[in-house]
Order: sequence, then C-alpha cells, then structure tokens
Amino acid sequence: MRYLVKKEVYLHTPSLLFFLFFVPIGYVLNMPMLTIYLTVFILLLANAFYYDYKNNVHALLKSLPVIPQHTVLAKYIVLFVLLILFLLYQWMIDALAHLGLPYLKEQPINRIHFLFTLLGFSMLLSIVLPVFYHFRSFVTAVVVMMGLIFIVAFGFAITAGNEAFPYTDYFLLSIFYLIDIQPFLISSLLTMLCLFISYRISTAIFKRKDCF
Repeated sequence: MRYLVKKEVYLHTPSLLFFLFFVPIGYVLNMPMLTIYLTVFILLLANAFYYDYKNNVHALLKSLPVIPQHTVLAKYIVLFVLLILFLLYQWMIDALAHLGLPYLKEQPINRIHFLFTLLGFSMLLSIVLPVFYHFRSFVTAVVVMMGLIFIVAFGFAITAGNEAFPYTDYFLLSIFYLIDIQPFLISSLLTMLCLFISYRISTAIFKRKDCF
C-alpha cells in the first residue's frame, strides 16, 4: 500500500509544480474561479491516469501480489488529499490576493465556501473516477469525463433558479441548509459517502478487467 501511494504522489509531482504557479497567476489575471477549479480538476484526473494507460501499469500491478482494492484506494486517497491541499493553498493565495489586488471581482473564500467546494469536488470526483477504470482507452475516458463535467455544469446552469425545475434549487438549498447546521461534520460525512460509493464501484470494475 505504501508503494502504491508513493507511486501516485510521484506521478503528480509535475502537476503540483504547475499548480504552485498557475493559481497565483490566475488571480493576477483575474481568472474566474470556476476556470481555476476546472483546470486543476481536469489536469489532476488526466495526470492520475495518463501514465497508467501509457505504460499499462494496472496490468503489471494485477500480475503482482497486490490487493486490487489497495490499487484503487491509493489513487482515491492521493487525489482526495491533493484536492484538500490545493484548496488550502488557494485559500491562502486568495487571502493574499484580496489584500493586494483591488480589481478582483470574486468574493473572498470563507470556511463555508471551502467546505462546499470540497464537497463539490468530491461529488464530481466520485462520478468521473469510475469512468477511467471502465474504459480501456485514455482518450475515450477523457472525452467521457469532459462530457460529464459539461453535462453537470450545464445542467445546473440551466436548471438553477428556473421555476420549471424546482428540484434543483431544492437540492442545493437542502445541502446548504445541512452544511450550515454543522459545516465540518455534515460536509465530511457527505464527502466520505460519495467517495466510498465511488470507490466500491471502481473496485468492482477494476476486479473484472484484465488490464487497460
């Protein structure tokens, strides 16, 4: 398990260096926060699986005495930890940027924003990770991932605040209400629930596949 976690961390080293510079530059250029979020999310996912597909790493791991659940779990753990570190880093940069960049249009990040963003990332991660375990083609998996992100984002943009789709607002308000009652506990429980269900699905898919 330790080797698998180290492998994942090593694979993400280039993307981490990129994010160190990308986030401050994004604030200097006054990029929309959604653009920063989607860029980081897509690059993290693509980087997490590109070399696995290219080098057929999962086929190698399945030939070794490695528990399949550990292979999937290591990727989930590293991606989730990296998302937390990214959001904490962005929170720090955001606070500094609002002190020195008066032209910023976005509101400063607060605790509720942080927790809700982490929950949103976790839900999106839960949806797209099984996609990469399902498809044997990296390009196909990326295309499907982009399609899912577009559908989710476009769906919320169309239905949120639309009287013809009252359930979207009810769903969002319910989550906000739950988080507002006990921000850390509720958001943590929802995050863990989404990732656990996704992890079980990805593990089941991975066990059935011979290799990429």
